[in-house]
Amino acid sequence: MPNALPESQQIKSEIVLRELQLPEKATATRKALVRWIALSLGLINPGESRLILLDVLDALFHYHFKGDRPTSKEIIAFVKKQSPSISEKSVLYHLTRLKEAGLIASKGRCYMFNMPSDVPKGSSLGEGLRELYMGKSDSALDKIKHVIDKLEKIY
Repeated sequence: MPNALPESQQIKSEIVLRELQLPEKATATRKALVRWIALSLGLINPGESRLILLDVLDALFHYHFKGDRPTSKEIIAFVKKQSPSISEKSVLYHLTRLKEAGLIASKGRCYMFNMPSDVPKGSSLGEGLRELYMGKSDSALDKIKHVIDKLEKIY
């Protein structure tokens, strides 16, 4: 194909949203809640056994709800307290992965959940994540509509 686009280079970002049931078991413990959020946001796949990401998310939630912006060292210490065998390198990898997904941001050496600029100050984390994902999906759907409109003219 002479006009083929390098597809992998065209991907700006990806979002996966899963509409999960919310059984009582999923709300019974903090770990179950964190896992449910990670599954819902497509951060882990069903049945996934590598759960370091859940420990990192747990740390991020812990610090967020305390009103703190932790450094990577603080996140690593929190995760190691929960799971001593996890390596520093693994924690940093998952922080990078969450940052690339747009879920978290860093300022200086501190990490925080990424709240879109149009979300009013003092809004809940849930509202911020909703707006973040809505913005990404709206942008993707606008481009899809544009391409469908072009296709309609061709057909």
